[in-house]
Amino acid sequence: MESVWNSLEITKVIVSVLTPLAVILFGYWINRHFWEPVKVGDLEVKPLGVGAGMLGLPGDYSPPSRFVRATALRNTVRPLATGEDAVLEAFRILNNFDIPKGAVDAPGKDILGSTIWTSAMDTKALRYYYRTQYNSRLRVIDLKAIDFGKDNITYVPMDLEKGQDFQKVVIP
Repeated sequence: MESVWNSLEITKVIVSVLTPLAVILFGYWINRHFWEPVKVGDLEVKPLGVGAGMLGLPGDYSPPSRFVRATALRNTVRPLATGEDAVLEAFRILNNFDIPKGAVDAPGKDILGSTIWTSAMDTKALRYYYRTQYNSRLRVIDLKAIDFGKDNITYVPMDLEKGQDFQKVVIP
């Protein structure tokens, strides 16, 4: 009786099991080793930022990778008709860089990296748009409606409630 497990099938199983394990261990090692500053002669080279734990994987969270991707995507934008169109396109691009809670960390520090808020501004209409990690609905602040001549500073929370609002869709 011939075995259903030929050498190619066994190799595929081994690779499919070991590859994710190797990526996880390599990411763990990089996160632990790249966070520490390195001395090069008299120069101390500090890390570029958290997020290097997935360095080498396409789309890693390191700052250089994110900014290079942002530049590349920005340079593909077609001409847009309005400031609102430009803001929506900016958020489409920025959506590519949201860091999920726990995807990056700073070893030895009490930091759990994530995207806290994302913002864009229409400089002609003087409108500031943002969304937060708690609520992805776009909010807008009309800067023309603010009296900047006041002597006091007014603080307004970015989120009135720390939760996503959902719109119920009824299908008849």
